[in-house]
Amino acid sequence: MDYGESDKKRQFITFGIRIASQFLRRLANYSVSCSERKGACNVPCTKEKTGKQQGVKDSAAQMTMRYHYFLHFTLCCVLAVFSKLTVSAADAPPEICAEGLRLIQSGKLEEASELMKAVFGTNWQHELDDLCRIAELKQSVLSEKNDIVWRSCAEQLRTLYLQKKMFAEGEDVARKIFVRMRTLTDGLNVAETFLTGGQADAAMKFTAHLEKTFGKSEPGKTEIEMLKCRILLAKGEKESAKKSVRQLRVDAVRTPDSMFQLAQIQAATRQYASSVRTLIRCFEESPPAVADILKKNAAACPAFQPIREHPEFMNALKTKSLVPDDCPACVRGQISRTGTY
Repeated sequence: MDYGESDKKRQFITFGIRIASQFLRRLANYSVSCSERKGACNVPCTKEKTGKQQGVKDSAAQMTMRYHYFLHFTLCCVLAVFSKLTVSAADAPPEICAEGLRLIQSGKLEEASELMKAVFGTNWQHELDDLCRIAELKQSVLSEKNDIVWRSCAEQLRTLYLQKKMFAEGEDVARKIFVRMRTLTDGLNVAETFLTGGQADAAMKFTAHLEKTFGKSEPGKTEIEMLKCRILLAKGEKESAKKSVRQLRVDAVRTPDSMFQLAQIQAATRQYASSVRTLIRCFEESPPAVADILKKNAAACPAFQPIREHPEFMNALKTKSLVPDDCPACVRGQISRTGTY
């Protein structure tokens, strides 16, 4: 997949880091081996040879440690130079996270820490913790037998992969969840993972597969049609998306997550009045805690940018929830996919 010119630059940076790392390791190993040979040659053939040989070994061990520290210091300097172009987590190439994860899984936590410090600066600990969490979740996904616990771990893993722009890994996990659980929600997550990774065609192809299985009745039919509208928008086919969204059964859209997505689609297809009405309904029918999160998402969502300063939109953000605080529908999972548009 072509991620553009900036990602080509990131790939070049990652390649440079790997070459520098390999060169410094080989240089250190070569220097240590030379010091060992030199020390061995300087030991005379006397009865004290054994003791002096031990001294040579100790000296070589000290030399190895010194070169080890020198290696890490020099490598960090090299990484710091390269990382001037990738100063934030959002700009960092996914290859950096993949390399850090590989080091963690190989038991080289110190090297992974040095890599994160050089690339992410003051935010390195958070990034390292995320990679450690990914390693733990991968192990849980492989060994967990309970479906509920397994799904929770797998969904967390998918989310972290997408945050790190490791889209191929995220797609693999999403497919595994769908194969094991076989629900509409998990199927939609597979298509959305493709969409997040910029693979609109793959997302549309998978959606067609979902339509055959879940698209014959509600709510599956409307949910799938909404997803198809989003894919059309991602492909730049706004007129086709506008035509499709007008054919949706708005009354079949019932969850806060789905209503919010419908409002986004309506705004993206310039049906602003319908979008505001959908938002008001969304906030009214959402539990208070969920409504507050959705309002924050709406205020920052690019789809609503053209009407952000419009009085009707601003009034919609003041809509109060009509659902009691202790409503059992107040589940965080309701908004698991909100904001991915």
